Parts: sequence; C-alpha cells; structure tokens
Amino acid sequence: TTASGISYSFQSEGNRGQYRVDYQVNAFFYPHKSWYHRELCDSVVLSHEQLHFDITELYARRMRNLMEGREFGPDVRAEVRRIFKQINRELSDFQARYDRETDFSRDREAQARWNAEIARQLSETTGH
Repeated sequence: TTASGISYSFQSEGNRGQYRVDYQVNAFFYPHKSWYHRELCDSVVLSHEQLHFDITELYARRMRNLMEGREFGPDVRAEVRRIFKQINRELSDFQARYDRETDFSRDREAQARWNAEIARQLSETTGH
C-alpha cells in the first residue's frame, strides 16, 4: 500500500477584493503509512504502487495549474480550500478507478496501459 497525498501553502496579496497568491503545492509519499508483504511483492506490484504516487503528482500539478495566474476574491482561504477539496475528490476517485481497472496490478495488460497513460500525462503536464 502506498500512502501519498497533496499538501499546499500560500500567501496572498492584493486589494479591493482581487488577490494573487504565491503558493506551493507538493505531492508527498508517507513511508510510515506505506507497507508491503515481501513474499507477495514483485516488480509489477512495486510498479503499481509507484504509479499511485505518480498519480498523486499528476493531481498536484493539476492543482498548481488551477491556481496559476488566477485572481482570487476576498476569501482567498476558502477559494483555495475549495480547489484543494475538489482536487482531492478527483484524485481519490482516480486512484480507486486505477485499482479497479488494474485489479490491484493483477491485470498485467491493464497495468501496462495505465503505466503508459500516466507517463504520457505527466510528460504533457507542466509542474510549475
């Protein structure tokens, strides 16, 4: 099991209800919450778990893209929190779909397709 997530921080500046934010969005891997059974793990399973983190990075990039160049209203904190919650919902749904479609790495052909698709998406998505 791979435990990963997205974190963010920001500072805002502006006036009259229009604000820009200086932000940082990061994908994190949590080794103390991740685990595996050595006897059940092979290179395909490890690749499957690595892709969970890659998917988290993909969604961190999507959050950065949503925030880049955006003007925020007077409640910057609430707007950023809404973006974060939206991204986390989408990320959770996508991770579940990934596990379902690959049967948790047991469907080797589906796993190979997902590996290629996520690699393609990462190469096409800027990280800001």
